[in-house]
Amino acid sequence: MKIKKILLAISCICIAISAVACTANEDVKKSQGESQVEEKIDEEIEKEKEIEKEIEEKQDTESPIIIFNGEANITLTKGTEYIEPGVILKDNVESAEYLNEHLIVETDLNVEKAGQYKVIYKVADSSSNAASAARNITVVGAEEKISASTVYLTFDDGPGKYTEKLLDVLKANNVKATFFIKNADSKYDYLIQRMQAEGHTIALHTYSHDYATIYASKDAYLNDLNSISDKVYTLTGIRSKIFRFPGGSSNQVSAKYCSGVVTDIAKTLKNDGYSYFDWNVDSKDASGQVLTSSQIADNVISSLGNNSSYVVLQHDIKESSVNAVEDIIKRAKEAGYTFSNITEDTEEIHHNIYN
Repeated sequence: MKIKKILLAISCICIAISAVACTANEDVKKSQGESQVEEKIDEEIEKEKEIEKEIEEKQDTESPIIIFNGEANITLTKGTEYIEPGVILKDNVESAEYLNEHLIVETDLNVEKAGQYKVIYKVADSSSNAASAARNITVVGAEEKISASTVYLTFDDGPGKYTEKLLDVLKANNVKATFFIKNADSKYDYLIQRMQAEGHTIALHTYSHDYATIYASKDAYLNDLNSISDKVYTLTGIRSKIFRFPGGSSNQVSAKYCSGVVTDIAKTLKNDGYSYFDWNVDSKDASGQVLTSSQIADNVISSLGNNSSYVVLQHDIKESSVNAVEDIIKRAKEAGYTFSNITEDTEEIHHNIYN
C-alpha cells in the first residue's frame, strides 16, 4: 500500500514537471514567433527605405533642351525691325506647355545702334533643372554693307588635327583662305597638298616657330624659313613668297635674342621679293583666355567696318577657332563682305616694327 502511494506521488510529480515543461516550451515558441514577426517588420521597413532611395535616385536630373527656330546668328541693318523667331522647348518630363509658360527671354538689342547683341532664352523644369541659349544679333549700319570690303581668313601654326575639318567648312562655303604653316607631324602633309588642290594660299610661318632659334640672328631666321619653304616645295611644287613673322612684325620678344633682327629680316626678304602679312583683325583665339567659338566669332565680326580689306588672325590648331569659322563666314557675308585668299598682289597689312 505504501509502495502504491509512493508511485502515485512520483506520477503526480512527473505530471507536474511535464506541465511546467510544456508551458515553458509554449513560452519559447511564442517568443520565437514574436521575434520572427519583428524581423518581418524590419525587413519590410528596409524594403520601403530601398524603394524610397531608388525613387530619389530616379528623380529628374535632365535639363530642358532649347532649339532655335530660324538661325542662331542674325544680321540686321540698323533701323530694321527685329522679328523674334522663337524657340522650341523639349524636356524628358515636362510638357511643352509648361516649359513655354516658364520661358524667360532677355535681350539688350537696340536696332537703332550698330553693334553686337544677344537674345537670351532661359527655362527651368519643376525639378529646377535649368537651361539657357543665346541668339547672336549683329546690327550694322547701311553704310557698312559694302561689297568692296574683303575679308582674308588666315590661319597660323598648322596643319594639325583640326585642319581637315576647317578645309571641309571652307569648301562647303566656297571660301578660300591663307595658311601660314610651320613644320608639323608628317601625317598632316597630305593636308598641305589638299590646301593647294582646293585653291588656298600656302604661306610660310618658319619651320621651327621657336623664337630663341629664329630670332637669334637674321641668318638663323632665313635658314629656318628656307627649311619650311623647301618642305612646301617638295609637297606642292610651289615656292611661296608670302610669310608671317611668328608673333607678328611688331613682336618685342625678338629683342631678347637679337637687337634689330626683325627690321633686318623684313628689309632682306622684301629685297628678295617676299611679302609679309600681319593682321588688322585679331580673333583672340591665342590670347591666353579660354574663349568659346561664339566669342571668337564675335571678336572677328565686331572688328569689321569700312576698310577695303581685313586680314583675320586665327589658328587652325585651336578647335574653338575652327568651329567659329562657319559662323564668321555666314555673318560676314550677310553684312556684305566678300572673302578671298592672300596672293602676291594683295595689299600688305603691316604692324609697326619695334625691333
